[in-house]
Amino acid sequence: MNLIPDFKIGLWNAWIPILLFLLMNYVVLPLVNPKALKRAAAMPRERGARIIASISMPIYFLVLAYTIFLPLKLCTLWFWIGLPVYLVGLTFYTVAIVNYATAPLDRTITHGIYQISRHPIYVAFLVVALGIGLMSASWIFLVFFVLIIGFLNHLSLLAEERFCLDKYGDDYREYMETVRRYLGRFKKKM
Repeated sequence: MNLIPDFKIGLWNAWIPILLFLLMNYVVLPLVNPKALKRAAAMPRERGARIIASISMPIYFLVLAYTIFLPLKLCTLWFWIGLPVYLVGLTFYTVAIVNYATAPLDRTITHGIYQISRHPIYVAFLVVALGIGLMSASWIFLVFFVLIIGFLNHLSLLAEERFCLDKYGDDYREYMETVRRYLGRFKKKM
């Protein structure tokens, strides 16, 4: 990794893996269940969640714009380390999106990958970002996306958990006692 990463527009830049990631979200989800988009758009209405969203969105767009100018380091060790990390994250994300889309709209999602993570979409998002950062050998992308966006996503999912507790009540509380926030299960059975 260079102290100052390359900054040039190119065909083989980080926008390609970002585009594949976005296609999963905006193509797979509506194809599997268009009604799931409505649930995905339902945001916690509390003031803190709105503030986090208003901070996060411009940062997401800046990072997306940066990927247009961020070359992938093809045929380097960084690329070959980052590619499998990215593919694992993309696979995890796709499974999470399909599980999300196929869940009943009026109940807590507890099947599939949601049995090992209460927030698999957020986890996969960070793994994808880590893979892209490695494939491009960009410490700026890694620090900005993985740390800053990871922190903002953590704040968002805390608000999302409060929202789910209000909406689903004891069903979600029991789920929280069984499945860890990021990865893993507790000993108690569902």
